[in-house]
Amino acid sequence: PDVWLPIYEESFENGAGLFDKINMIRGNYGHNGGTHSLRIKRTQSTRTEWIALGTDGSTESYSHLNIAFWVLKKGMESQDVFELVVIFDDGSNFKGEWKGEELLLEKWILLNVSLEVPEGSGSIRIQFNGKGNANNDKVFIDDFILAAKLASTNNRELGASPPRKRLRAHELSLAEQKRMRGKRRAQPHSRK
Repeated sequence: PDVWLPIYEESFENGAGLFDKINMIRGNYGHNGGTHSLRIKRTQSTRTEWIALGTDGSTESYSHLNIAFWVLKKGMESQDVFELVVIFDDGSNFKGEWKGEELLLEKWILLNVSLEVPEGSGSIRIQFNGKGNANNDKVFIDDFILAAKLASTNNRELGASPPRKRLRAHELSLAEQKRMRGKRRAQPHSRK
């Protein structure tokens, strides 16, 4: 079973956290009983500081990321776009976008994105972009969670061959047992 470890969570109840736009925190729009959320208006953008993908000082790394957050749209038309960008420190990135028609009007919905971590990446930034065309185009983000799965370290995934199982005679087929006895007989015995 996969085990996902939380890396970063933000409810926006006490500010912007690792996101760089404190002025985008708004009251009156909070998911799940909260009172604050992150607002992206028209063509605004916000992103996090660099978030390390190593685990507490160890050299182990993560193989997959899961990004989950709740979103509420206000005033967006079907052609308006809301975008999530994940920027890896190795220069690669992932982009996911949702059009206004895909988001329910005035209802919180959960968006969930899972992706592989490129080999050699040690940190990421999360960026949200608004791509609206009018001042009333707004998206509110709340209850953001970034989780990761540790890269596996078993022999098969590291490229080493799996350990060979040595079979006992009772586990061999009858034909194989006869073949093995024949080999033993064919070897010369030395007598002292």
